Amino acid sequence: MPRSSNHFWPVYPLFLFSGFPALLYQIVWQRSLFTLFGTNIESITLVVAAFMLGLGLGSLIGGKLSTLRLLPQLLLFALLELCIGLFGLVSLQLYDLVGSYAINLDYLSMTLVAFLLVFLPTLCMGATLPILSAFLVARMPNVGFSLGTLYFVNTLGSAIAAFSASLFLLGMYGMQGTIYVACLFNFLIGAAALLFHFWQKSTANEVVDTATKQDESRDLAENAISLRKILLLAFVSGFIALSYEILWMRIFSFANAGTAFIFPRVLGLFLLGLALGSYVAGRVCERLKDDTLQINRLLKLSMVFASLLGFFLMPLAAYLATQAALLFAELYLLVAALALGIPFPLLAHIGIKADKMSGQKISYMYMSNIAGATIGTVLTGFVLMDYLPTQTIAMLLAIGGLLIAATLVDTEKGRSRSSSIALAVLALTFLASNPALSRGNYEKFQAIRNYAGIPFKHIVETKSGVITVTQNDRVYGGGVYDGLFNTDLITDNNGIIRPYILSAFHPEPKRVLMIGLATGSWAQILAHHPALEQLVVVEINPGYSEIVATNTAVSSLLTNEKVEIRIDDGRRYMQRNATEKFDLIIMNTTFHWRAYAANLLSQDFLKIVLSRLNDGGIAFYNSTNSMNVQKTAATVCPHSLRFQNHMLCGNEEIAVDTQRLESILWNYEIDGIRQHDRSKERNRNRIAEIIEMFDASRYGFNTAVDFTTYPLESATSILERTEDNFIITDDNMGDEWN
Repeated sequence: MPRSSNHFWPVYPLFLFSGFPALLYQIVWQRSLFTLFGTNIESITLVVAAFMLGLGLGSLIGGKLSTLRLLPQLLLFALLELCIGLFGLVSLQLYDLVGSYAINLDYLSMTLVAFLLVFLPTLCMGATLPILSAFLVARMPNVGFSLGTLYFVNTLGSAIAAFSASLFLLGMYGMQGTIYVACLFNFLIGAAALLFHFWQKSTANEVVDTATKQDESRDLAENAISLRKILLLAFVSGFIALSYEILWMRIFSFANAGTAFIFPRVLGLFLLGLALGSYVAGRVCERLKDDTLQINRLLKLSMVFASLLGFFLMPLAAYLATQAALLFAELYLLVAALALGIPFPLLAHIGIKADKMSGQKISYMYMSNIAGATIGTVLTGFVLMDYLPTQTIAMLLAIGGLLIAATLVDTEKGRSRSSSIALAVLALTFLASNPALSRGNYEKFQAIRNYAGIPFKHIVETKSGVITVTQNDRVYGGGVYDGLFNTDLITDNNGIIRPYILSAFHPEPKRVLMIGLATGSWAQILAHHPALEQLVVVEINPGYSEIVATNTAVSSLLTNEKVEIRIDDGRRYMQRNATEKFDLIIMNTTFHWRAYAANLLSQDFLKIVLSRLNDGGIAFYNSTNSMNVQKTAATVCPHSLRFQNHMLCGNEEIAVDTQRLESILWNYEIDGIRQHDRSKERNRNRIAEIIEMFDASRYGFNTAVDFTTYPLESATSILERTEDNFIITDDNMGDEWN
């Protein structure tokens, strides 16, 4: 560290701890807004883009403020931290209030609302980097070192926050408690910055007069890249970095079955890599100072290195998954992110003079980087993933990185020509090898050590996720079992009894809402219930319709006039259509431990569901054998019942009519074909077995002993059995973090 910085070391821990609450806010606010606006890709892109846009605009404002001598930079930083903390205290309540009014707005209006909800705090967050950069550059005029070191400590703080959120904060304190932790950090940082502001006045003579550094600035400017080109390169590098992050999030989420922990863990590794890259870049700038030719070469090398690592990450991670060594793939991600973190400080060092305008110019560069990252998020996550496989997008990003490297030409013509040829050969190598490297990756992630080289029957990649179908027609969503293609109650190999037995609980389900399409097997059965008039299926991933179309047992569902498939988030759909009522609301929900599962399992959502039922209506959803899910249902709905692993909830007592069930089962038809033949002994035995499931005297209807052996259980029994469990809320997020 330069000697002139000795009196200003407190800036680094201040900015380190400033990054910690900022990332906590991002994780919690995104989760809170997803609860309101849905977890489909449109909502995710909307929230992330709004968050990043606020950061970018904040950097512009911070850059302008950094040039005003009447406003001390440390005092500004302290006030910004205090403002962020004050907003954080009321943020979740504000989001709930505004979200309840905004839920019915069109997409453009919702974008504006999401932006406004995060505008003030992200504005303050974005302003801090150029303000502190200007503070340091005025005292040690090395732009690359100052920016690289600040970016390192701040991003390191964010990485620590991501790991902390995953390991204990969200699980122990929920969303509101985590917000309070973030607020506490803001207030402490603001107070410490105020103390440092008053203390550093006594060392004001340490401020370096940038006029005495004209020689250094002039030498730097002679070989520097123009500011316009710096801004363009910052934009493209931001685009590539955030696009890679989206791809890597998909890859590792699929490989880890979509657990909630994977998002903050991958985010933490990504941020830690960026932080280390910034640190390396800062030290390079400190050592090389005005040797812009060498810095250009290192900049080029870092882009080539990042392209190589980004291109090979998915196939390498897939191979490591088969060796039960996915941890090494995460370390590989860390190194790739490190390479992506190097260019930003280097670009600043060779394009921005160490003068009183440095803070404002850094803000321009930061805004360009943020703009690229925002557009990368939208274009890659919202468009490209609907049309291109993940590995192909990685190839395009890698070639994009090589193109950036090609623009950083050497001054020696021979070296420049050789470099361009090498980059062109590398790009052609990426193109030629991509088809082979694209094959078998998802199969390896899903099978892990059991991978036997058998390809999937179908793979559908959309912006909403990855759906795979094995050769034996097992369907997986995001690497997790979703079901089998089967509507046959007699040879029941997928628990298909569950949609059939609903006739025992509801006499005439005329209007039915089903959240989640999956294989289409449940929807096919419900669509042919003799009383049905309309079945509304809400599915977040349009790729499931493509999968349904491939199987003859369910494909007719797509042309059934009684069926309407709407692509949306289930919770958001119900909130936006508050006047719609249904006789049955059915959710064969995913495993309770997966990310965002609590959005459909919390008491908050269950209350919404109950309010959308007609008189005598029933909600039927999968608890996936979670005691917390079952306790939540029995607490919110005293009339609830459990059938196998599913919960039945209603606003009235649920009656059981086995005679009606038996009659409907014998007469059930799908596509005009009678499903059960009385003349066949196997059919008679199976239906008799089903009717016996409702015999309370046989199965101990109210027992709390070994509940898994009893197909039926009352709310009273559930509450006795789950006394030590907890109720799932939107705030505690259920089993996702436990």
